[in-house]
Amino acid sequence: MARVDYYALETAVKTALEADAAVVATAGLVILVEEEVSMHRVPVVVITLASRAAPDELQPLRAGKGTRFLVELVLFVYFYALDVSEAARQRDDLVGKVEIALMNDRTLGGACNYLYLTGGTFVTARDESGFNSGAEVRVTVDVTATA
Repeated sequence: MARVDYYALETAVKTALEADAAVVATAGLVILVEEEVSMHRVPVVVITLASRAAPDELQPLRAGKGTRFLVELVLFVYFYALDVSEAARQRDDLVGKVEIALMNDRTLGGACNYLYLTGGTFVTARDESGFNSGAEVRVTVDVTATA
């Protein structure tokens, strides 16, 4: 790899999710990369880049010929339902499916050295007719760029 292709990392996450039978079994699921989304009335996963770092302790001794980056992606997982408890239950189910899909492909098909799940936050909001319940799935990807 000559440089880090950040968008390719995001699409590799999408590919990993689309390859997982449990994830795609979620009725009506939409998986988006770097797209703004209004609150859908369907389950949605939005994949975005959050940050990158190149910690000194990870750098090889190859005289500047390579750099390891830790890239943080955030997957926003939302589920809509008329009842708040149903929205939260379905959100939790989808978050679990997304996390397991990523645990099953820790290199994203060879796109990275390794990925780590690092947590996330939860939010539930009422709109005019129901509830959107969401969660972040934060993922740190270890990737190497070489000269």
